[in-house]
Amino acid sequence: MPLNISPSRLICEPALEIALDTGRTVYDSCYLALAMLMESSLVTADQRLFNALGQTEYALHLVWAEDLL
Repeated sequence: MPLNISPSRLICEPALEIALDTGRTVYDSCYLALAMLMESSLVTADQRLFNALGQTEYALHLVWAEDLL
């Protein structure tokens, strides 16, 4: 499986926008911004993050980890 390395400068601004829009941390928002940049989904088992973003425009980019089992 190839390893893709993305420069952090590509996700800094989107991550900050996500954090400001949702009240989540920039740390959490970086993962979501990267998933969106890669036109992918963020798989998470973080219940608070999943619940907080579940009713937002970002929900389309989230997958609950247990749903993959």
